[in-house]
Amino acid sequence: MILGAAGVVRPLPIEPRMISVDLWVMLAFAVLLFPLVFRRGRLTRGGGACLLAAYAGYLAWLVSHPR
Repeated sequence: MILGAAGVVRPLPIEPRMISVDLWVMLAFAVLLFPLVFRRGRLTRGGGACLLAAYAGYLAWLVSHPR
């Protein structure tokens, strides 16, 4: 809520990479989460491990491709 309130008071700058890359990665993780959770009503260890591995891969990609 703090960042949202600050954005209402004064517009916050957004880097172009945030929209062109990071937004799509966040959307992909959200889309991947839905079938993992709604299949049985909870996230299993395998699904969690899959998401964790994908996140680790994304972090490795961010480190290897600095802004």
